[in-house]
Amino acid sequence: MPSDFYEYHHALCYELACIKDKIRHLVQHNATDGAFKEAALRTVLRRHLPDTMKVCQGFVVTTDDQSTQVDILIIDSNKPTLFRDGDLVIVTPDVVKAIIEVKTELDHPQECDTEIHKLAKIGQLCSEHSEGHSFWTGMFIYRPEQSIYSERSQENLLRAVGRAHLSTGCCVNCISHGIRGFIRYWKEDAVLFEQSDSRRLGARWHSYDLESLAPSYFIGNLIHHLSSIDGTENSRVWFPMDNGKECKRRFFLRRGETEPIRFQQST
Repeated sequence: MPSDFYEYHHALCYELACIKDKIRHLVQHNATDGAFKEAALRTVLRRHLPDTMKVCQGFVVTTDDQSTQVDILIIDSNKPTLFRDGDLVIVTPDVVKAIIEVKTELDHPQECDTEIHKLAKIGQLCSEHSEGHSFWTGMFIYRPEQSIYSERSQENLLRAVGRAHLSTGCCVNCISHGIRGFIRYWKEDAVLFEQSDSRRLGARWHSYDLESLAPSYFIGNLIHHLSSIDGTENSRVWFPMDNGKECKRRFFLRRGETEPIRFQQST
């Protein structure tokens, strides 16, 4: 009997929520609720990433600058760290493989701008001091379970990534917003599917409504960037929607612009 990868990824999303809740049930302290959420995501990422990478938190420093504290830093375990104590690390930009910020909720336009810009500034710091080194940036937003899914939130996040790119030059790779909202950046040379055709549409962000799969697609895209998942068949294991997620698109934003466009309009 073949494996049911669709249900597996549904379970992965709920596993993440369960780990977060288990920690919260043991320690009732609202002030550290954000730290619990970060710890839950780090736990899940460690189960899937190769041993050549370490999942930590900490700071990125250069000879004349430093980042704000990064909720989740994925670093190359084959490179040296300036400082490490448990999960806390201080590293140079060349060691960084991925930067992830974790939020409980992010809906208000001003909050979206502030937090996305903060993430992009860390990406800018790494980019300017790592001589073309490739790294991944993502925002993981838990969003309260009782919150109603909103396309307006996707528009706010897209505007924020557009403005952050214009001011920093950093293109945020992925955003997971609750269990349904997902945003992904497509590079200039990516082949995107338009109706029955595949064509190159230029660098852009797409937003999607993925029902209960957004966190899993966030993790899958991170793994694909860091580990290069091989082949179409193997990709289906990590991205289990039979018809692909492109049929779930809601908005797109071209790189260099700040106003998203609904997909029912002309692309």
